[in-house]
Amino acid sequence: LQGLALEAQADDPDGARRTFRAAAPVLQVAEQREHAAGVQPSPSRVRAFMGELEIREGRLADARAHLAAAAQRDPSPDVLLSLARIDWHEKKADAALASLKAARGVPSRHPALDGEVLLLTAEIQKAQGQVDAARNTLSEALRGLTKARATRDPEERARIELVLSRVLDRFGA
Repeated sequence: LQGLALEAQADDPDGARRTFRAAAPVLQVAEQREHAAGVQPSPSRVRAFMGELEIREGRLADARAHLAAAAQRDPSPDVLLSLARIDWHEKKADAALASLKAARGVPSRHPALDGEVLLLTAEIQKAQGQVDAARNTLSEALRGLTKARATRDPEERARIELVLSRVLDRFGA
């Protein structure tokens, strides 16, 4: 993971890909022992990181493969949100909604991430003509984000405020 992060920081996506390919045998061993030994960082986290790098590079098929592998072993809300964004971009609304529903079913400690999941859900619902469902989903996001504003972590609060502003914008405020 540190090798991938260094390559990303150096803005060398090809270097990150080489690093990932070189680490494939290590990832395989780690996946076999992941639950028994508590491998950190988890192979799923490494795959998700590589998927996010591929998204930034516009290589959505590669990103999907990495993210799907990560989600299969560890379905985290952020990975499922990324998969949903790819599906929505590719006009696969049902697949996007399925990933978003799965993301909502996984406990999260990040209200801003929860808000982003609800925001994308509402956008898809609205595009499908489900205006009332979209409004209800946005209302749920608004309630959750408003409650979460009281956090003392300035980075989390900034992220919450950003998502909150996007939700309010959808309401026309």
